[in-house]
Amino acid sequence: LMIAALPPRYARVKELLESVEIFVHVERLMKRSTVKGQKAIQISHIYDIGCGHGLLAMFCAASFPRIAVHAIDIVPRDSFQAQREAFQATGTSLPNLMFEEGDLTVLQNRDDGYKNSERSLLLC
Repeated sequence: LMIAALPPRYARVKELLESVEIFVHVERLMKRSTVKGQKAIQISHIYDIGCGHGLLAMFCAASFPRIAVHAIDIVPRDSFQAQREAFQATGTSLPNLMFEEGDLTVLQNRDDGYKNSERSLLLC
């Protein structure tokens, strides 16, 4: 449904398939709640560094609404906003998704949980 709401110039099959493939791995990781009796890891933040069009970050935000998702890239792309609007057009508002302009160094002085690496998932 989201693809149908996306302007054709941003509906790139290759980017969609790559984002879905990576998201499948993220979802598997998130579903592993315990490892042989160990306490479950509760992720509070996902950082998508070099997010580009942002589709992976949007999949994460839509699928894990209780987790803050940070889409980080040096330059905001028009396709990021177009895809976010396509999600909204299908009824998914993504209030837990934030775009931040920058690179990996934006994480250096954070106080939002990044330094607690057990609660953060970093995607590059």
